[in-house]
Amino acid sequence: MLWEGDVLTVYAMCAPVLLICRKFSPTLLICLGCVLYLTPAIINWYLLSTIEPTGFRMIWDNSYLENSSADVELAGLGMVYELFARALGMMFIGMGLYSNGKLVNIGSVNQILSRSIALLIIGILLSGIGLVWTYLNDFSTAAIIEGNLANTVGTIPVALGYVGLLIWWNERTKSFILKRVQALGKTALSNYIGQTVVCLSLAAVIPQEWLSRSIVFLLIIVIWWLQLFVSEQWLKRYKFGPIEYLWRCVTYRRIMPFIVQ
Repeated sequence: MLWEGDVLTVYAMCAPVLLICRKFSPTLLICLGCVLYLTPAIINWYLLSTIEPTGFRMIWDNSYLENSSADVELAGLGMVYELFARALGMMFIGMGLYSNGKLVNIGSVNQILSRSIALLIIGILLSGIGLVWTYLNDFSTAAIIEGNLANTVGTIPVALGYVGLLIWWNERTKSFILKRVQALGKTALSNYIGQTVVCLSLAAVIPQEWLSRSIVFLLIIVIWWLQLFVSEQWLKRYKFGPIEYLWRCVTYRRIMPFIVQ
């Protein structure tokens, strides 16, 4: 873990479970994934009827954490469970769809596009309902939790819609930007680690008051464009990203070919 809150920590926690369950049937994986993913939001929605509004406000503004270290540990455990359940649930859904061929045996390009747009519309509508409900109720804690349930359900079709759009884009005539995005995907872990190191280094040397939202946004754009360029140039010389190469060597327990002949 390179920084507190690194999502790779959650992914590492999911890995042993994924290995154990990798041979489950696609239907079982998808069902388990949906249950796991939706459980935290449903629990929060259920708790609305059992916890007084004052208690929810204390949870929302973290004032209850001042009471004891046990509260802090309990809150941390709850957050870890929610992150773990959501991440593992989405991974199960992805594994199930990949296993039954839904992410591999694609139809025509037009079918991919129409289905992706339909999924995005459904997901955005659900998320929009949650947002509007929260806004109409003046962002009360209860409304935020109720709205989050709609947003959580809407996230699944939105994610699948984005996957479909990427597949549709990949099936079209190759362009220079698509080739760079493909290279970026092939070196995704190396790029993630790289941008983490760069951003942590910048945060250590640049005064915090200089890092306005606009400056941070510009840094994001610069880092993204650098990664698009560097990833493509790297794969012209090497078969894998540096972290991906080490991972393959450890996985297959032998030195893999690295340099492009």
